[in-house]
Amino acid sequence: MDRARCRPGAVRDRNRLIAPIEMAGDLLGVVALVDPDRRAAETDTSTLEHAALVLAPLLFHERRLAELEQPHLRCDVVDRLISGEATEDVLAQAASLGHDLRRQHRVAALEWAGMTGRAALGDAVLRAAGRLRWDVLIGSRGETTVVLIAGEDRRDPGGELHRAVSDELGTGTGAIGVGGHCDVFTDLPHSYDEAVRALTVRRQSRHPYGSTGFEELGLCRMMGTGDGEREADRFVHEWLGRLLHYDARHHTELVTTLSRYLESGGSYDATSETLLIHRSTVRYRLQRIREITGHDLSNVETRLNLHVATRIRNVLDTPR
Repeated sequence: MDRARCRPGAVRDRNRLIAPIEMAGDLLGVVALVDPDRRAAETDTSTLEHAALVLAPLLFHERRLAELEQPHLRCDVVDRLISGEATEDVLAQAASLGHDLRRQHRVAALEWAGMTGRAALGDAVLRAAGRLRWDVLIGSRGETTVVLIAGEDRRDPGGELHRAVSDELGTGTGAIGVGGHCDVFTDLPHSYDEAVRALTVRRQSRHPYGSTGFEELGLCRMMGTGDGEREADRFVHEWLGRLLHYDARHHTELVTTLSRYLESGGSYDATSETLLIHRSTVRYRLQRIREITGHDLSNVETRLNLHVATRIRNVLDTPR
């Protein structure tokens, strides 16, 4: 093809005559005449070259339409996959985008502070994936950018992606949650749910910027749907119910304060720094928590149960 593009007219390639279809410097395709006996005359060559000229504007127009429609098509494919609504035809749709869904995948969910639109973040992710030589499909769900990452296991895909996207945007003020592996595309909704839960935990942690994989969530990995989640809800209500009710009635943030306090290992200074409030305010809120709940925060078992309850609440209180 390089030789054909460097010379005017049709070029012989073993048993064929070929003419590249080009426009605006782009190679759009090729038209070929099979001629093993070398019987092609000048009229045949001229017809071949004329066909390439006629096809060029048509293929160029189709490419432009495809480029304009691809972002919408990608989003539609991703949405169907993570919603569990995809059927076998999605394999062909993904293939038309140059993506093979028959490989192993995992889902990543991203949010970036200060981004004015999802399109800008999606473009940055696409550029970052290109630098990493990753094959991805990018879509969105609400304000969250969703990335389907194809290929074999990587040691730290979330960390790699966070660093690459941070370089593209010039800021690392983003959070990424990464779900587990899927061998078949019908398991992608499960990986998406895991990714969003991991993202939620990361955003509500002491270090909200960076990446968290679902496998890093410890006991929170057990918080799925069905009976396990209902039991977890009951546990949260038992230990945090009074505080949650108080916060709802008085528009306070006692549960958040308790969560940050326990995450910091019981440090007043770290809690005040994370919540951007004075140390004395932390002390006052913790006293109110003791009064409302009747719990002794100095008791090791009580602190453990409250810590588990706040962790579970952070995971279960995930936007769908």
